[in-house]
Amino acid sequence: MSEAKPNQAIIEDLAKFETNGLKHVQVAEKINLPSKEDIESEKKHISLVNGVESFDKNKLKPTITQEKIVLPDKEAIENEKRNKAESEI
Repeated sequence: MSEAKPNQAIIEDLAKFETNGLKHVQVAEKINLPSKEDIESEKKHISLVNGVESFDKNKLKPTITQEKIVLPDKEAIENEKRNKAESEI
């Protein structure tokens, strides 16, 4: 990417600018500390994350998942076909 060169008129205006007309300003620094509720919620979150990270998965019992799919019998399929045919008429 090419950088845009500053306009010559802008450079001249900046060179002519007089700083005597500027006023001094006091800067007020604001430090926002977290509230007690914020600190407590962060502590709870940290303890939850630590609990999950330090969990020993070897303590879990092995399980076997069995999927039980009940397929319709012939009668149910024929009844559904009949109902579908009747509803299309």
